Amino acid sequence: MTNGGWTVIQRRQDGSENFFRTWNEYATGFGNRTGEYWLGLENIHLLTRNSSSLYIDMRKNCLHFHRMESFGDVPTSAAYAEYTTFKVNDNMDKYRLTVAGYKGNCSDSLSPHNNTPFSTLDNDNDLHGPYNCAEYYRGAWWYKSCFASSLNGLYLDGASSNFGSGIIWNEKADGGDNTSKQSFKRIHKQPEAIDCLALFQQGYLANGVYVVQPVGGTNIEAWCDMTNGGWTVIQRRQDGSEDFYRGWGEYVEGFGNKTGEYWLGLENIHRLTKNSSSLYIEMEAFGDVPTVAAYAEYTTFKVNDNSDKYRLTVAGFNGNCSDDLTYHNNSQFTTFDSDNDAKGSANCAVIYSGAWWYNNCHHANLNGLYLGDGTTAFGQGVNWYSCWGLEYSLKRTVMKILRNV
Repeated sequence: MTNGGWTVIQRRQDGSENFFRTWNEYATGFGNRTGEYWLGLENIHLLTRNSSSLYIDMRKNCLHFHRMESFGDVPTSAAYAEYTTFKVNDNMDKYRLTVAGYKGNCSDSLSPHNNTPFSTLDNDNDLHGPYNCAEYYRGAWWYKSCFASSLNGLYLDGASSNFGSGIIWNEKADGGDNTSKQSFKRIHKQPEAIDCLALFQQGYLANGVYVVQPVGGTNIEAWCDMTNGGWTVIQRRQDGSEDFYRGWGEYVEGFGNKTGEYWLGLENIHRLTKNSSSLYIEMEAFGDVPTVAAYAEYTTFKVNDNSDKYRLTVAGFNGNCSDDLTYHNNSQFTTFDSDNDAKGSANCAVIYSGAWWYNNCHHANLNGLYLGDGTTAFGQGVNWYSCWGLEYSLKRTVMKILRNV
């Protein structure tokens, strides 16, 4: 009663209760009212026949609906979301959700589920089609296709490799594959569009990992920057956790962790840039030099196919640091085991410990060694010559592309 008489309908806090349950159990309710529990869809329906609000507290003890607090291993460990309209219909309508009137200090991840019936492992009412979101992601929720939030997922204790199966609030904090007591910073959509821009245009506004389906080939996962309008991230360096000194086959296919450091793959980049595309590069130093951050943008960015060794076409520079990529225009890609540069008998990838569209050899080397702060290894680090020279290796880079429309 501390906060005015809210009725708690769900609580997750320690993983003591199994929430991967059947339709009947979710309809009637389960758990311990002094610990983890679900009040039951029928009971929630009865309670919300009168006009009701929903409050999701991500900092304090449970109030009306959920406690949401991370384990402290992500930048944002607590937040709240409030809805002035919250209603659950009856069993005949599969306990369809009505929710609206959001405010809070964490983005809205429940409204995407508005007007959606409830689904469990044995009662598939989602809008995905070929499979059951509840069974696939081991939860029970008002799934659409499949979720922007899923607060009845598995209790996975922080960082988890169980993709999409945790307790999810997808706009909880930038960065990290983190399941919390009630949050998980990652979003997974099934193939619905050719790239992140198409998903953004369909109304998906949360940053995170999506499945996209570019022309010609299999579906791929990529990090989508929705904050800036639907950019598809093709490369990220940030902490040295991933080895980028790799062979041709790995650069063609791609490698790494989409929530951390990764390379999307030359073949995938080729497929994405068959349509006219722009490239945006974010760069950040360690803070020990006058220029700490810079960007470079190109209105033309294209990568040819394997038969042309993924030749680069780049033009139309704009940025706050000089242009170091145009030097590599019309260059083929080179790795330590596939020498396609203009150096002659020497292999630039071997000399400078990277993999790139080397000319003779480089002004930019964003796939070079992650050497950390204060390096003096000439040309072997994550380099952008005009701003930092070839004896300084950057702390962070992001390369992302946007289809030109």
